[in-house]
Amino acid sequence: MDERTWAVTLIAVVVLAGQASAGREPKRDPDTRRVRVLYVGDTVWRTWRDITADPAFTVVPVPASLGYFTGDALLKFMRQYIPRTYQTYVETVDLLVLSDSDRSLFTSQQEFWFRDGVVQRGQGLVMGGGFEAFGGFAYGRSWKGSAVEEALPVECMSNQAWDIRPFFARPAEDARDHPFVRSLPWDGMPPFNGMNIVTPKQSSIVLLWSVPTALGDPEYPVLIYWEVGKGASVAHTPDWNPGWGSTVMNDWELYQDYIVNIVYLASGLSIPQDLQLVHAVRTELAGYALQRSLILSVLEFAESFGGNTAPLEKRLYETEPLRRQAEGLYLDQAYDSVLETMALVRQELSALSADAVKLKDQTMLWVYLVEWLAVSVSSLVCGFSLWTLMVRRKAYREVSTTRLESKGWV
Repeated sequence: MDERTWAVTLIAVVVLAGQASAGREPKRDPDTRRVRVLYVGDTVWRTWRDITADPAFTVVPVPASLGYFTGDALLKFMRQYIPRTYQTYVETVDLLVLSDSDRSLFTSQQEFWFRDGVVQRGQGLVMGGGFEAFGGFAYGRSWKGSAVEEALPVECMSNQAWDIRPFFARPAEDARDHPFVRSLPWDGMPPFNGMNIVTPKQSSIVLLWSVPTALGDPEYPVLIYWEVGKGASVAHTPDWNPGWGSTVMNDWELYQDYIVNIVYLASGLSIPQDLQLVHAVRTELAGYALQRSLILSVLEFAESFGGNTAPLEKRLYETEPLRRQAEGLYLDQAYDSVLETMALVRQELSALSADAVKLKDQTMLWVYLVEWLAVSVSSLVCGFSLWTLMVRRKAYREVSTTRLESKGWV
């Protein structure tokens, strides 16, 4: 199919998008029920980890930003983690995130994969803003005119199209009843420090607009959603990482909920509406991962000094079934049950943490004892030697008169 024929087909698909997507079923792994996310771009920041922390997703991060990595290293990452064939790509990826990712790193064939995966195979697509997103080409090429742009809910511009004045992101008046908009409180959201400039496509939905911080500043679309063909796409025109998004990332306690809900939106998953409950559940699950990591670190430290960590490692391993049960309940959106299950896990982890510290202290006691003995013995030996040489002088006979002294030469 040539490009002209494809363009006609795409228009027909978009016209039918509302009908096709009304009953859209989220694309995910049939075995784990998780959405498989390929996160391509500025992976040096925490955003992809925040998505990973949600049990609804499994994430493969792929560095692909010329602003943070060298070209040779990026090409190596791309060869290693980007699927080699279109069939493999659509069978193993449910959602593609292009987060401030440079177009020059992708082949034209891959661009067509990304478009067709959304339109024909029901994938989700998210593009996050930055110098290398949408119409930006600070390091490489603009996405203007690409096959990926055809699946995005916006028209990209070129000539480094961005605005670095601060602004607040607030709901569009005609989108206040949308599940994504209802899922979060917006009054407390800190400002972004810049954004890409785009033009929403006619059939897309603008969920968030910019509210200028200075009189006379222009207003731009911030979050745009589009159901196209069998899939959907989301454009997030500010960078959700530093620097344009640094204030939101660092100062807003709901940052993870914001990012994860965007991924829910693009994936076709039902966006949770009980924010207080869901935030508590996500915090609990993230806390489990952190506490487990800390316990393992203490055990590894104790083991390096000869401590017997096997019993505690066994107990830690035995918490895994409960954790997996909680994640299964999360996928069923049984959030109250998740909290009850994780309370049991947290209780066991607290006991394990105390026992791990106790084991570490016991192990280190022998280390301290050996060091004390070594220092004490060394001190005794040195003291005895000093006493023998300098104090117990009777052990030595007096030096007799030398030949030089007897002749009066000294």
